[in-house]
Amino acid sequence: LFGLCLAVLAAYHHFKLPPVLPILLSAYGYNPTIAGAFMSVYAVAGLILSFAVGAALQGPHFSKFLQGAFALFVAGSLATIVWPENGWNILAARAIEGIGFAVLAVAGPALCTAHAGRTGLPLAAALVATWIPAGALLSGVLATTISNTGNWQLLWWIGILLTLAMSAWTHRLSRHRSVIQTSREIAEN
Repeated sequence: LFGLCLAVLAAYHHFKLPPVLPILLSAYGYNPTIAGAFMSVYAVAGLILSFAVGAALQGPHFSKFLQGAFALFVAGSLATIVWPENGWNILAARAIEGIGFAVLAVAGPALCTAHAGRTGLPLAAALVATWIPAGALLSGVLATTISNTGNWQLLWWIGILLTLAMSAWTHRLSRHRSVIQTSREIAEN
């Protein structure tokens, strides 16, 4: 469940933008090329960092990487809330969030499958397959409710609250070393 929640959080942050992008374009008039890169910058971060993240997460500082990803989500979200009028700022904030996304997109599924055991692996794989649609659905449903008010910032504040909740959960679980382990540590045990 913890690994799935990490991944869903990553997808939420990725997909919180598209439902309110028309509101942002109307309010701030971003350059269309820059606005088009708001989503793809996540993909670039994932392509560049996924292998390095996978290797780093096999080390002894697993929960510290997760906490770093949470900090990046909060920083990127706050930068967007504070300076929404600058398209380059939004792109930079999305790039910062994209780094956090790369960490959780690797860590979440890895934890799900590593802790499943042989008999639970098919179910874990099925659950892992839902992380992107679940995060997109969550952000879409919230955006539908929020877009009527025009207060797009609420999606970012909700993302910050969800991120802080996951950070607290990670901290709590990291006290029990057997819960947050890398796949390599699980294989060795």
